[in-house]
Amino acid sequence: MPDCGAGAIVRSRYEVRHEIARGGMCVVHCARDLRTGRFVALKVLGDEFAGDPNARRRLLREARALELSKGPHVVGLLEAGKQGNGSPYLVMEMLEGRTLEAILATRGRLRIDHALELGMGLCTALARVHARNVVHRDIKPANIIVVDSPDGSFQPCLIDFGIAALVQPGIEPVALPAAETKITRAGEFFGTPEYIAPEVVRNPGIVDRRSDLYSLGITLYECLTGAVPYSGGFCEVTVKVLLAGGPPNLNLVRPEIDVEVARLLGRALAPSADARYSTALEMQHALAQGLQSLKERNAAQLRTQPVPAPSAPLTPQAAPPHRRRYPRAHYVTPARIVIPGATPVRGRTEDVSEGGLLVLAEKQCPNNARVWVYFMSPITGSEVGVEATTRWVRNARHKAAVGLEFTTLTHRVRREIALFVERESHAART
Repeated sequence: MPDCGAGAIVRSRYEVRHEIARGGMCVVHCARDLRTGRFVALKVLGDEFAGDPNARRRLLREARALELSKGPHVVGLLEAGKQGNGSPYLVMEMLEGRTLEAILATRGRLRIDHALELGMGLCTALARVHARNVVHRDIKPANIIVVDSPDGSFQPCLIDFGIAALVQPGIEPVALPAAETKITRAGEFFGTPEYIAPEVVRNPGIVDRRSDLYSLGITLYECLTGAVPYSGGFCEVTVKVLLAGGPPNLNLVRPEIDVEVARLLGRALAPSADARYSTALEMQHALAQGLQSLKERNAAQLRTQPVPAPSAPLTPQAAPPHRRRYPRAHYVTPARIVIPGATPVRGRTEDVSEGGLLVLAEKQCPNNARVWVYFMSPITGSEVGVEATTRWVRNARHKAAVGLEFTTLTHRVRREIALFVERESHAART
């Protein structure tokens, strides 16, 4: 069965542990490689799409796009193959970090230099991706993992090439072949419309590398301001994007942003693709110049002002500062928050400890509420339900970062969480 449950063995090698995410056609699981002991991300088709030839071609095309794009700042493809019934699967490296979406939901916005550094790393990835004739087409915070490094630095990493296009050499816009359009049409506008470039809205069958740069520009705008420039439902956003007479002005939202930084980012957000950067390398060079100018201005200010207190790192805290009773670990799996008298709130976990969960919810949640939260056990993969309190909530647009504190926890669930956190801590040390 392609949509694997906990304990299933894929190709006599990968033991499924728990679900990580579920999209339009595919399911991603955390799995253990029985040969090496390594934990990997296993992507398979959902049951309803297992026999769909278009879905199968799309997943294999994603494997091809990942193989072409391999290198720094792109999730690594370890293996691709077919199960006994012919349904394909992808095995990718398990990245240790949080999505940029979760970081923004928790922190609101980033420091200006951190945002520019993040953009430079992603431009490095896109330059290689585009040079190898791949266009990602779905750049947004949910598809960027910020990976923690042992030295305390961070590395942005692109994931989810599910609707990536394989194009001919050159930098000019190209029309997708009829067969390519057919297998991508079902997922063309899945996800958040705020990041889609105007030319994609006008003609989804045309692929342009500069559309990725626009989407990256919107992502960096959100990193700097805590909001996207055009919000609302799909139709409302697309109308705003098409009618925009020019790029949004960052200075109006965050006045401390330097005019030069606002200008260089505004170029990436130009409504006309011809007015944007022509390549990811050109955009990277501009961001580097903006970062250097920012450092020089900050250095000049420090010579005449007292040294400020160190700012928070890019990786967010899961809750307001406090002394932690229990160690925590990154853990991603679907979650459901059940609030008495209200519609359940779906989302995904980001962190877990014996004390609680950090959940990125798909809609806003009340603070200080008694709830039940349902999620997959990190050890057995079975669903567990735990009574909890929404100890803190940070609502952002239509979503929310929710810090849940467990109020009741069975010995079995507590032990499984403790074992998982210890395992992850040991892996990080070694």
